[in-house]
Parts: sequence; structure tokens; C-alpha cells
Amino acid sequence: MLYRKIWTVAGGYLLLFACLMLNAVSASAETKQAELITLERQGDLAVMFTFDSEPVDIVFISPSGQEKRVSDPDVEFTGGGLWSTYRISDAEAGTWLVEYDLKSNSGIDYSIIEDDFGLWIQYLEVDNADGEKILSGGGEPGAVSGGQEEKTVLGEEQVSVRFEAECESEVLRYNYTLYAVDTLDTGANLMLSSGTARSGEEKQITVRLTSLSSGSYVLRLEVYYRTEAAEIFDSVDTMPFDYANSNEPNSIENFALDIDTGNLTCAVDWKAYAKWGHDSYRLSVYGDGQQVYSGELDKSVKAASVVFPEGTKELTVALSYKDNGVWSSPLTKTVDLNREYIRLTTGEVTNAGQAALEYLVLSERLLELSVNGTEGSFLLQDKGELSFDLVQGENHIHASIESEPLICFVIDKDIYFDPYPPEIKLFEGLDGKTFSGGSIDIPGKITGGSRLLVNGGEVKLGENGEFCVSVELAPGENVITIEALDVNGNSALMNLTLYRASSGLGADGARDGAPGLFPLLGALAASLLIIIFSAIFMRKKAKEPKTKERREKVFRRWKWLLWDGALAAVSAACIYGFAVCYRRVNSMAFLELAEKSASTAVRYLRLEKAFAIASLGLLILLALSAAITVIRTKKREKAGTGETARKEE
Repeated sequence: MLYRKIWTVAGGYLLLFACLMLNAVSASAETKQAELITLERQGDLAVMFTFDSEPVDIVFISPSGQEKRVSDPDVEFTGGGLWSTYRISDAEAGTWLVEYDLKSNSGIDYSIIEDDFGLWIQYLEVDNADGEKILSGGGEPGAVSGGQEEKTVLGEEQVSVRFEAECESEVLRYNYTLYAVDTLDTGANLMLSSGTARSGEEKQITVRLTSLSSGSYVLRLEVYYRTEAAEIFDSVDTMPFDYANSNEPNSIENFALDIDTGNLTCAVDWKAYAKWGHDSYRLSVYGDGQQVYSGELDKSVKAASVVFPEGTKELTVALSYKDNGVWSSPLTKTVDLNREYIRLTTGEVTNAGQAALEYLVLSERLLELSVNGTEGSFLLQDKGELSFDLVQGENHIHASIESEPLICFVIDKDIYFDPYPPEIKLFEGLDGKTFSGGSIDIPGKITGGSRLLVNGGEVKLGENGEFCVSVELAPGENVITIEALDVNGNSALMNLTLYRASSGLGADGARDGAPGLFPLLGALAASLLIIIFSAIFMRKKAKEPKTKERREKVFRRWKWLLWDGALAAVSAACIYGFAVCYRRVNSMAFLELAEKSASTAVRYLRLEKAFAIASLGLLILLALSAAITVIRTKKREKAGTGETARKEE
């Protein structure tokens, strides 16, 4: 059966509806459903899907809810590259849905296919010079491995190719191209012939094979024509065949390989073996039998580097050149990457002062090592590890061993050595303090770190490394572990010891009790002093004549008493203020306030200190004033007694 790939525009109502429904679905990692088309009557439904990244499986859901998959007998499927075509036989009328997973595609486009449009290859046959048929079409494009059956061997310089293609009833001319495709290197397609032909008529062309190098091939015929809306085409392959070119140039003499398993690169260099007469070069690289790279390079290019997949166990490199339009047989080298190797086990960033190099060699090998420009040589045997020192900052390491002639394993890597741990800074000195609440906020900042752990739990950091974490406090002693880490594996550790008060007297309950009564005792002593002074000066004496001198004496006495009373009142007020502040700062409420606002707590402490100083100063002043009052009063009384005695005499 011929393999068909058809692009078309549907006609009539279906064409109009398909154009309206044509869309590209947005990317998603989830399976989705979308409406495809509504069929007015039962009939075959053919849809072609195209992808921009990778093909995905499509599940059709009929109007009755039945799922249609590739494995179902009434579903035909063809596909290749970034397209796939489905045909559902006798699709029921109604609205059809599709179910899909976009995977890495950004969108999926589809087009409805009508059988009234298209271009089909009817046959493809290849004859030798004697007119004997030696090959025929029937292989699907892309299926060029050939299988285990015996292949046809061709040695002819030229063959005759016959084919015919048909399209819709209208007779038209179409384009064709005939390629020779290497079964081992599917990217190496060599065009043998191209031109135009008329639909419904046999086309016969003569093709020269002398431009092919010896190897295994298929002939691929592609036919196509373009309309205003789309390109319609079909293609078919012959069965594989072997070709031996007697005029094939000898393979290139040699080339050098440098394999870096750390960077997953294979550097190929053939400068020393290239000749000026070469027209171009073809380089092919295979990883574990799968083609990684294939390309034709200009004759000026004599070195190339190819990236191969991680986990590759065997690497194959093939190099050939073109001379006078004919490709040489390829020179192939295969390397087992696990048979011998050298590799660095140290990462690109480390906090260790040394780097480690692992090796495995089959026999004694000479290791050439360069660290920051300092070179050295070491003899390696069997399997082992080699360590060397790093300097702070960037370190460039280059190492190589020759496994076989012109096949080297190399290391080319930069390692950054960072020996400094990050720094942890807390905005408040909390270590050793006692708190009354069940939790506390710890604000701070880390410098040079990327992660913060508090008691083993990850804490989110701000843009500049700031953090504020709330931790629960159990009654008694609590040890809080704060650990900062950087991207290089360095860490800094800080332990905080915090206490939670278990009684209701406050965080510093020992300060209450007897010491807490000192301000009240001071106020009581001041009051008693005032009462004593009042008793002394207010006691009743013998009535004296209310002379002018007596009235002046009493006035002077009460002036000092009023002054002493004022001092006593102010002192009592300051002592009372000190007592209130003292009780306040030694209460549980003050501890809760300090946890919320340190600045407000500091103001309370400063106010307590100010009241204490003022109370002490006023008490001293009151004592001095009272002493002066007593002394002056005594002197005046003595002076008054003497004057009275003299008058009596």
C-alpha cells in the first residue's frame, strides 16, 4: 500500500466549517478537550494535525461519547516528523471532540481532508540497463532501516526509474523530486533528479548513481503541486538496497577526537588530514546508535564540536568528504565511554579546598593536568582518585589522557572555590532574656546567604536577606537554632537561649516583693517627717500677748513651714510616680509591650529613672530645708525668751 501525506482544503459546507473551526490551542501540561467538527451526515472523517515541537496522540470522542484511538480497527493512522493524519471510517453524524496533551507544543493546527482532493503515487519501479525490474516502491518514507531481509545489491552507474501519479479528475502537471536516502544517516539525502510530469501518465527518467558513496540506500520519490490555499503532495520509498561504487574515493586518512564527558561535547578535528581538493565534508555523530548530528560542512571547515546526550554509553563518529561530486566512504570511530574515562566529581561551585578527579584506565596512561596555568603530569593505573588544591575564587582545570591514538578524554572546567560562610545579624539582643508571652518575633538579616533555617524549618528571606520569624516558647529554657546557608555549601550557625516566665509576677519576679516596697517606704518616711515637723511647730504654747513682734514671728515660721510642705508634696508626687513606673516595668504587661515595641519600653525605663533621681534629690532638699527650719525656729525662740526676761527685769 502506498504511503500518503495529503494537504488539502475541504470543499462545500465542510470546507467552510473547517476554516471556521481552525485554531491553535494554547500550551498546557494537562489533558484537554476541544470541539473538532460537526458532521451533518454519517461518513468518513479524515483530519491532519501539525505540531511545532513534537507529535502527540489524539483521541477522538464521537457524538455518542465513544472514544476512538489509533488501536481501533476503524481508525487509520499515518504520520511522520511533525504531522499525523487520522481517518475514521463511517463516522457518525453530530459534533466530534478531540482530547489531547500539548506536551512541549505551543499549539496544534489541524485541517479537514476531503477525498475529492489530493495527489497519489500509483507505482514506483526501478529497472537496470537491461530493462529488468530490480526495485519497486511500497516502503513508507522514514522507515529506512531495511529489516533483516536480503537486500538488492546494485553496481550499475545508472538506472531507469518509472512512476505514475494521479490526482482529481482535472488533468494537471505536478512537480517531482527523486532522492537517495542513506539508511544509516537519514539526514544525508542526495537529490538525483527533479522535474515535472502530467497526472495519469507514466514518467520515465534515467538516473546516475555514481555520485553515491558505497552504502545502504532507499530511493524516495516526492510529488507535489500547490494551490492557492495549500500544498498537496505524496511520497513513497523503495525497499532498501546496497550500492557499491567502484569510483568511490578512499576514506579520509584520519581525524582526532577529544571527548569531554563533563560538558557532553565531542570535538572532531581533521585539519592535519584534509586536502585542498576536497569539495566538502559530511560529519555524522551517533549516541548509542541514535543519530545525534549529521551535516554537510564547507571545505573551509576542518573542525567541529557536537553535543551528545547525557547518559550516552557509546559514541560513534563518521567523517567523509566529497571529491568531484562523489562522496568518499566514511571513516568511522566508535568509543565506549564507560571503558575508560576521567571525570571531575567536584561541582562548579564548592566550599572544599580541594577538587577530586576520578579515573578508570585499561593500561598505564599519562594524565596531563593544568590548574590555573600550573601544569603537571601523573601516571594513572587501574581505577582511582586524584586530588589537587584550589585557590579562592575562580579555578580553571584542564586535563587529558590519550585512550587510543588520536582519541583523548579531556576535562575543561571552571570551579569556583568559596570558603566563607554567610553572616547572621539579629536586630535585637535577645540571647539570655526572659519573656512572658507564648511566642516571640526574631528579626534579623543574613549576608552572603541564600537560605535560612530556624529550628530546621525554612524561612522566607526578603530581597536583601532580611527576615522576621515567629517562634513558639515553652515554659522555661528554649534553645533556638538559626542556620544560614549559601549556594556554595557554606553554613553559619547561631544558637539563642530564651526563657519564658512560668509565674504571673512578671519576667523578673524576684525584683518584686520587699525591694518593690522601697518607694512606698520612702514616701511613708517623708510623710512621717512632715507630720513630725508639723507637730513640733504646731504644738500649743502659753498664750502670749498678740503683739506686733509676735505676729511677725509667727508669720516667718509659717513661711518656712509652707515651703517645707510644698517640698514634701512634690517629693511625695515624684515618689508616687517612681512607684507607678517601677511596678509598671516589672509587670507582665510591660514584657508584652517590650516584645511589640522596644522603643516604647525604653521610654518607660527612662521615665522610671527620671522619677527615681527626682525623688532622691527632693528628699535630700526636704531634709535640709526641715533642718534649717528647726534650727532657725530654735534660735528665734531662744532670742525671744531672752528679750522677754530683760523686759521683765
